[in-house]
Amino acid sequence: MTEPHSQFIRPRTDLPDSDVNKICDGIREAGFGLHKYLGPGFREKVYERGMIHRLST
Repeated sequence: MTEPHSQFIRPRTDLPDSDVNKICDGIREAGFGLHKYLGPGFREKVYERGMIHRLST
């Protein structure tokens, strides 16, 4: 039997693991940097918009 949402989640096989790790590292570093810059206590939407801004530049 397949997972209920397996038709929606298809892993990408065209990227090597090293590229995936670089992408994940960039996202993680952006998140930590944003939290260090803003600090704690904001609503989630503030951090979400900050991540969008950091990842789009």
